[in-house]
Parts: sequence; structure tokens; C-alpha cells
Amino acid sequence: MSSHSTTLIQDIKTRFEAEQAQAEDLYAFLNRFRDWFNRYCVNYEIYLEDNWFDDKTTIEYTFRCKDTLEILVFAEDEYQNHRDEKGVWHLGDYVKTYWTIDEPWEAFERFFQDNPLPLAAST
Repeated sequence: MSSHSTTLIQDIKTRFEAEQAQAEDLYAFLNRFRDWFNRYCVNYEIYLEDNWFDDKTTIEYTFRCKDTLEILVFAEDEYQNHRDEKGVWHLGDYVKTYWTIDEPWEAFERFFQDNPLPLAAST
């Protein structure tokens, strides 16, 4: 792993820990971290993907390496859905946010190691 990649991972870890320590809850932490991460990490992104079911919707927080297109789903928000008078489902009340993986930072670090920066970006 290049020194640039090691520095990038250390910068991400420092921000991850700082944001986590300041956050009032997991939802706030994940959204602040996602905003920072997407501005700072050019070859990676955290995006949200929604999954609709009759009674609930989950919104997945997903890491993606833009070079390899590998992904890692690491957390979810859950919302209750409700139906209007026409029978159309709508996103309802926020229920909770939770990790979908054990040991989040360790999983992120493995993801970065398995999907390193391309050589051109690391020089």
C-alpha cells in the first residue's frame, strides 16, 4: 500500500472518530461523515440506496470504490411507511438507524485495503 493510501486511510479514520465522538446519535454521525467523506475522498463515495417494502423503507449507507465499483453496505435507516386514501405508499416516520456490520471501522479499513487508490492517484 502506498504512503498516500496509508495517509488517506489515517485521515478518514481521524475524521470518523472525531465525528462519532461529537454526534448525538448514529443518524447524525453517518450523515455528517458522509458529507465530509464525499467531498474529501475522490476515488470513493458513500451513497444512499432506498429499499421499499409495504410497511417500511430502509435506506442503506453504502461505500463504493469508483475504480473497482465494489460496494460495502454498512448501515441503514428505517422508516415506517403509510398509505394514503388512494392506496399509494409514502415514506413515513423515522424509526431508527443501525449498523449492518460488526466492527465498522475495521470493515472500512479492509474495504480501502481491498480497493486501493490507483497508482496515478497515489503519486
